[in-house]
Amino acid sequence: MIYGYRSSLTLLGVLLRTLLCLLAAPAAWAQAPAPGAGAAPSVGTILNPDGTLRAGAQGSFNAAGYQLSAGKGGQPVLRTATATGWNTLNGPAGQQNGVDGPVFALAVSGTSVYVGGSFANAGGVAARNVAQWDGSAWSALGTSTANGPDGPVQALAVGSVGVYVGGSFANAGDVAARNVAQWDGSTWSALGTGTANGVSDAVTALAVNGTTLSVGGFFTAAGGTGANYVAQWNGTSWSPLGSANGTDDFVYALAATSTNLYVGGLFASAGGAAANYVAQWDGTSWHSLGTALRDGANGVVACLAIQGSVVYVGGYFTQVGGVAANYVAQWDGTSWSPLGPGPANGTNGPVLALAASGSGVYVGGYFTRVGGVAANYVAQWDGTAWSPLATDEGNGVDGLVLALATTTGSVYVGGAFASAGGGAASNVAQWDGLQWRALGPGVNQPVFALAAAGATVYAGGTFTAAGGAPASYVAQWDGTAWSPLGSGADQPVVSLAVGNTGVYAGGYFTTMGGVAASYVAQWDGTAWSPLGTGTNNPVLSLATAGTGVYVGGAFTLAGGAAANYVAQWDGTAWNSLGASAANGTNSFVNALAAAGIDTYAGGYFSTAGGLAASRVASFTAATAPLPVQLLAFAATAQSPTMVRLAWATATEANSARFEVERSPDGVAFKLIGTVAAAGTTATAHAYALLDAVLPTGALLYYRLRQVDQDGSFSYSPVRSLALAAGHLVSLYPNPTTGAATCSGLAAGTEVQVLNALGRVVATATADASGTAHLPAGLAPGVYVVRGGHSALRLAVE
Repeated sequence: MIYGYRSSLTLLGVLLRTLLCLLAAPAAWAQAPAPGAGAAPSVGTILNPDGTLRAGAQGSFNAAGYQLSAGKGGQPVLRTATATGWNTLNGPAGQQNGVDGPVFALAVSGTSVYVGGSFANAGGVAARNVAQWDGSAWSALGTSTANGPDGPVQALAVGSVGVYVGGSFANAGDVAARNVAQWDGSTWSALGTGTANGVSDAVTALAVNGTTLSVGGFFTAAGGTGANYVAQWNGTSWSPLGSANGTDDFVYALAATSTNLYVGGLFASAGGAAANYVAQWDGTSWHSLGTALRDGANGVVACLAIQGSVVYVGGYFTQVGGVAANYVAQWDGTSWSPLGPGPANGTNGPVLALAASGSGVYVGGYFTRVGGVAANYVAQWDGTAWSPLATDEGNGVDGLVLALATTTGSVYVGGAFASAGGGAASNVAQWDGLQWRALGPGVNQPVFALAAAGATVYAGGTFTAAGGAPASYVAQWDGTAWSPLGSGADQPVVSLAVGNTGVYAGGYFTTMGGVAASYVAQWDGTAWSPLGTGTNNPVLSLATAGTGVYVGGAFTLAGGAAANYVAQWDGTAWNSLGASAANGTNSFVNALAAAGIDTYAGGYFSTAGGLAASRVASFTAATAPLPVQLLAFAATAQSPTMVRLAWATATEANSARFEVERSPDGVAFKLIGTVAAAGTTATAHAYALLDAVLPTGALLYYRLRQVDQDGSFSYSPVRSLALAAGHLVSLYPNPTTGAATCSGLAAGTEVQVLNALGRVVATATADASGTAHLPAGLAPGVYVVRGGHSALRLAVE
C-alpha cells in the first residue's frame, strides 16, 4: 500500500460499484472480503479454538476471510478461508450444513447468530442473503419465497429492536427498502417512508449506539436528504452528520462509543476539513485523527532509515505532514514529529544520509548544528536528544557527509572531507563511540555510498584508488586494509546494499567487473553479475528485502519492461511496483528503506501509483503463505572443534530440503551440509547438523537455505559464533526479543553488553559451566557482547 495519496474518485468508484454487481458470482468472492468488511471487529475475536462461537459473545462482527460450516452437533463453525487440510462438515441429519455462497457479515444476539452475504440457501432452507442460526437449526428471516433482501448483505448490526441489515438491495422481504432495513424477529421494515426511504446507494458499514444507528457506504442521500457517505437513523428520521455533512468519499468502516463515532474509508476530508481516511464525529462536529504520511514533505527527500517501528526521513525540507521539521523528521506509523523541540529542532542544513542504530539514528549532511548544538556534518539522535560525535571543537568531519553505515559499536562515515575529529581521514572514517579513526589512507575522491556486513565495509563513489591502490569506484575495507572488488565499475557507484546473496551496487555504470551490467549489479564475494538486463538509466538507491532488492533512480524501464523510477529484482526477474501504467512514481527516487513487506521511497516525485504523494510514500508488497514456519534456529558449541546447528519448524508445505551455509564474514556463504525436509506437514519437526570441519577464524556465521520442491528458496536469519583461545563462544537466541545466553566462556568470565556508543548497558558473569545469562529489557538495536577475548554482535528486536 502506498501512503500519502488520494485516489481517483471516478475510476475507483466505478471499480467498487462493478465489484458489488459481481457479488452474485460466488467463485469470484469465495476468497475475498467485501468492501465494507472492515466495519466491525473480526469474528475471529469471538471464536473458540475449534471454530465455534464463544458463549456470551454479542455484537456485530466481520466474517471476511472465514468460511461457515456446521460442527458435529450442528453448531456453526467458522474456519479461515486459507486454512490448510481437509475438514468434514457434519451437519444435523437431513440438513445441509452452512450456506451456499460467500458470507460478508455476522452479528450475534443471545444464542442466535445472524449471517449475511450473497447466498440463496442456509442449511438447505431457502434464505435470501441473510439467515439465522439458533444453535440447532437454520431459518430464513421471513416466511415467503421473498424472505430477506433481494441483493447482497454487506453489514449487520444488532439493536434494541432487532437486527439491522445493510447492503445493495431494493427490497427486504416483501417491503421496499433501499439498501438498509430492520428485522424485528417477525417482520421486515424500511428505515423511512415512501420511495426515499433508506439511502441512495450501497451500505458497507453499520454501528449501533443506544437507539441511534450509524450507516456508512457509497450513498449521497439518506431519507431524501443530502448525506455524504455517512448518516444516522434515530428510529424515526434520518440526519446527516454536520452542516458541511459527511465525507468526500466512500465510507467502509464505523465504530461507535457512547460519545463518539469513528469513521474509516477512502476520504480525504470530513465535514469540509482535512481528514485522511479516518475521522471522528463527536455528535456535533468532525475531527481529524492526526496527520497522515500522505501529507509528505515540502522539499526533496534524500534519505530514509528504519529503526523498529519508526521511519526517519532526511532531505531538503523544513516541513513534513504539516509539522515544522528542519531537514529531518520521523514517522511513527501515526503521525510526523521533528527530532527535538522548538524552532532549533533538527539540523541547520540539508540531511543527505541516515543510518539507524540502537534506539535512534545517525545523521549526516551539510550542516554545522543539530538541535542548537554545534555538530560538524554528522551527529546522533538517541531518540530523545542530539549529540555530536566527540565533544571538542574538532567534532565530526570537515566536509560534506554523503553516506553512513553502522556495525557493532561503530558508525562509518563517507563523503567529501579531509579530516575527522581533527585527524587526517580521506573521504571515509570510523567513529567507534569514543574516538575517530581513519581507514588507512582512505580513498582519493568522494564516497557516495557505504554498506557494512560483519567486519567488512563496502564503499562506492567517484574514486579510482583506495588505500593507495587502484579501485574503480567501489572497494572494501576489512578492518585492516583496502581491496578492490574485481575490476570495479566503468562509472561512479552511488548506492550499495548488503543482501542474503551478496552486495548490490547501483550507479551510473554500464560495465561492472568487466561484465555488461546496466546501472545495477551484484557481488557474490568472488565475482560481479548483472541483474537481468538492468535498467535504462542510473540507479540512485537500493534496499534489500528477502531474496531480492528494491531499486530506485532515474529509470523508466527495468528488465526491458515499464517500471517508473522504482522496481524490484526478486532474484530471477524484475517487477514493477504496481500493475498499471501509473506504476511507481512520476519522478526520481533518491532513497529507499525496507521493513518486512513495506518499502518506503523518498525523492522528487509528487505521485506514487498514480496517486498524490508528496516526495515520500510507502509500498506494501503482496504476501503469500510461508512454505515453512521456522520456530527456532541456533548455532552452539559442542566442543572446541565442532558446532551444532539445530532448528525446528511448526509447519511445512512442499519443502524439499534445508541447506546449511557458513561464512567467515557474514557476506560470502558456502554450503556445508544438506538435511532432507518433511515435505508437507502440519506437525512440528526438529532438525540438526554437526559442523565438524571448522575453518581458521575467530568468528563464524551460519544460515539456512530452505528449498521448496519447485526450486524456490528462502533464507533464515543469520546466526554467529566466535572462536576464542580453545573455546567456541556462542550467543543465542540472536536476534532476540528478550534475554540471551552466552556459552563457551571460561568460568567466572565477566561479560559486558555495550551499546552503539561503546557504553556498558548490562553485565553478567559466567557460571561454572561457562554460561552467562544476559538480562532482558534492552532497547531494540545492535549491541556488542564482550567476554574474555571474544566479542559478538547481539541484535535486539
